[in-house]
Amino acid sequence: MALTIKTVWNQLWAEGQQQGIFPTKTNPNLEDIREPVLNWVKSNNIGDDEAIATYKTLDYDGHTAYIYPAASHSQLLLVTKWITWFFLFDNHIDDQPVDKMSPGTFALLNSLNQIVSTNSSSSPDVEALTCPFTKPLIDLWSEARDLFQNRAWERRFARRFYDFQQALLWEICNRKYNRIWDFQTYVDMKRCCTGSQVGGSFVELFVSSPVPDTFLDSFLSEKLLNTAGDILHLATDIRSYERENSLGPSTMANAISTLQQTLNYSLEEAFDLFIAQWQAKARYFKQFLKDLDLLMESLGMGTHQQKIIHEYIEQLSLWMGGNMRWLVSTSRYVIAEKTT
Repeated sequence: MALTIKTVWNQLWAEGQQQGIFPTKTNPNLEDIREPVLNWVKSNNIGDDEAIATYKTLDYDGHTAYIYPAASHSQLLLVTKWITWFFLFDNHIDDQPVDKMSPGTFALLNSLNQIVSTNSSSSPDVEALTCPFTKPLIDLWSEARDLFQNRAWERRFARRFYDFQQALLWEICNRKYNRIWDFQTYVDMKRCCTGSQVGGSFVELFVSSPVPDTFLDSFLSEKLLNTAGDILHLATDIRSYERENSLGPSTMANAISTLQQTLNYSLEEAFDLFIAQWQAKARYFKQFLKDLDLLMESLGMGTHQQKIIHEYIEQLSLWMGGNMRWLVSTSRYVIAEKTT
C-alpha cells in the first residue's frame, strides 16, 4: 500500500480529531517578545545567516506562546530564549558531522551539567567558553534562578538537564560509529535529548499557586511527564521522517527507521506498529486524567492541593496542545506529500 506522511499522520488521530484532542491557547504577550528574542539571538551569535533568515518562518516565538499561555511577559521572554537556545543548539549539533565539531562544542557538551547546576560555584571548562552557545546558557540559568526563585524547581530542572546532556552524548556517540539502537532505548533517549522533559519542566512555574513538591517529585508525576513527552517527540518523528530518513538512519535516527531495524519490519509494518504505540500512549494519558482524583488521594493530597494539581494538569495539557499546534504549522517539519 502506498503511504504518504500526511496519511500516516492522520491515522494517529481517532475519528478525525487531529491535534484537537489537546486544548490550545495563545499567550497575549507573543508579539511583544518577538523582536527582543531575535535581537538576543543576533547579539549572542548563536544563529547563522540561514537561521536568522528563517527565524520568523520557523516561529519559535509562537511555539512558546502556544505552550506557555499563562506565562507573564518577563517569564515568556525568558523561556522563549531557553527554547530558542535548544532549537538552535540542536541545529548546531545535527547539521555537522561529528568529526567536524569544534573542541569548544565538545567541551560545552561535557560541561552542560556544570553550568545548569544547583551548586552556586559551578563553572564550565575554559575550552567551552569558545563555543558561542556557552555564555548564553550561563546567562539563561542565572536569569531563571533570579526570576523564578524556586529551589525545588531548580533541582528538578538541573536533573532533567543532566539527562538531556547524557542522552545527547549517547546520540552523538552512536552517530559517530553508525550504530542504530533498539526502539525502547531510542524512545528513552529521544525523550531526553529533544528537550521535551526540560521544556515540560517549565510548566509548573505558570500555575497560580506552588504545585506541591510531594506530587512533582512522585513517580506518578514523572511518569505523566514522560508519557506527555513521548506523545510529542514521537509525533514529531512522523513530521520529520522523510528529512531524517534522507540522511540515513545511522546519521539521524527516527522512530520509524528504528522500529524497522529492531524488528526487521517492512516500512508499512513499522508505520502500523508505530501508530498503535502512539495511540496507546495517548490513551494512557487520557486515562490518567480520568483517574487523577483517585491517584491524588493515594498520595495523601488534600482538597486545596488537589485544586492546584488540577490547574497544573490543565497547563500541562495546554503545553501538549501548543506543541501539536506548532508542529503542524512550522516549516521546521513539513508534511511530505510524495509517496514514501
